[in-house]
Amino acid sequence: MTDSVQLILVAGYVLLAALLLYYCIFRADVIVDKLRLERGFKEEKFDMNVSSTAVLRVAVIVVGAVTFIFALPSFFTQIANGIQNLQFRNDVMAMMWIFAHATQCLIGFLMVMYNKQIINFIERKSRD
Repeated sequence: MTDSVQLILVAGYVLLAALLLYYCIFRADVIVDKLRLERGFKEEKFDMNVSSTAVLRVAVIVVGAVTFIFALPSFFTQIANGIQNLQFRNDVMAMMWIFAHATQCLIGFLMVMYNKQIINFIERKSRD
């Protein structure tokens, strides 16, 4: 594929993802109406006693885990490519990508391991 075709495909993908995100966040009522999701359900009140700290903890752990999981394969791929091509000596870009993916892995790991301290920091800043 040529570069222009790849650029068009990537732009189309980004546009489609942005449009889907827009409809899911700001126009959820249109999706519910089109798919007829509210048909046949009785409205029942559902109460949950979940603290904001528990919700924050789950969110921090999930974001950290997803960051770690998505960065780890890229990190190992970059290392394998560098070893195969012996690019570590002169290729600054290869080293930069390895460093970037290693940093992402470290940030994700630290978010999962130190979620309590992160939540305490967030709650302290929200009180101020």
